[in-house]
Amino acid sequence: MNGMRNGRRVAALILAGFACFSPMVGATSTVAASQQTAVRQSLTTSVASTAVRDSLTALVSDSMENTALFDSCKLAVSCSWGTGSKWVALYGDSHAPMWATAIVPALLSKGFRVSMNWMPGCTPAHLTVQSPSALCNTTWRGTAENNVIKAKNKPVAVIVMERTSDITLTNGKPPTKKQLSNGLATTLSNFTKAGLKVVLLGDNPVMMSGDTYSGTYLPGGCVSLHLTSLRSCDTSLATSLKFTFTTAERDAAAAAHATYIDTTPWFCSTLTQQCPSVIGNYVAYRDAGHLSFAYAATLRNLVTEALRGPLRLS
Repeated sequence: MNGMRNGRRVAALILAGFACFSPMVGATSTVAASQQTAVRQSLTTSVASTAVRDSLTALVSDSMENTALFDSCKLAVSCSWGTGSKWVALYGDSHAPMWATAIVPALLSKGFRVSMNWMPGCTPAHLTVQSPSALCNTTWRGTAENNVIKAKNKPVAVIVMERTSDITLTNGKPPTKKQLSNGLATTLSNFTKAGLKVVLLGDNPVMMSGDTYSGTYLPGGCVSLHLTSLRSCDTSLATSLKFTFTTAERDAAAAAHATYIDTTPWFCSTLTQQCPSVIGNYVAYRDAGHLSFAYAATLRNLVTEALRGPLRLS
């Protein structure tokens, strides 16, 4: 009984945050409703279709380098698309190119130019972290932020994307919720204080093997072993939320007067509190914390709806 009550509390918190921070999601759009339907239907399907098996095979080569986006990137971490006078800045860690697969085509279709600065393993939150690049804790964040803040032609908006799981501080420990919230609020406030519209696109839930979380877990590996029992690869939303700091994101957005978009209902059923590894015709994740580029690209209409209010899209 306590588990059922806790599940209802999680659902209530998700829906409450969903209504409070994103101008778009106070009312359920047709696109968002369709996505929830797709998630619920996926949770009732046990056998992998031919299309799902094909997407499983495609995961082997799923990378940004194999998308059309990569051709417009310099030194990998600096990218620009389009030629419009109005532009939108994307900023983040490895989740920035992941989401760009959907965001960039959506914004280009509205006439925007899009610029992206990102660094793998480097959270945009102002924290001193263990990172593959020493630049993460020295010059990169400041340079990336100043490139936007000091631009002559100010962007219509800054969209920040980041991974809240698997962050390790230089002391070898993960940040606390308060540390992450404060560090992220600093980042968002640097933009809002400069008079810029800021949107924080929330972290997606992580996928897990049972109650055990590991950044090395591969949902595709689970699916390949359970082609006729896909429910074995589902993740409990309540358990997943123990490893993703969505509440820290909400707090940071509120403190910085930024718009927060909760993506959790895009991947998990708000009714059953379960998150499938397979959604529709795709294995949705390439690893425990990242969507596959192929699946992220299918979310273009969903992203367009989510950004419609904040960016005043027609």
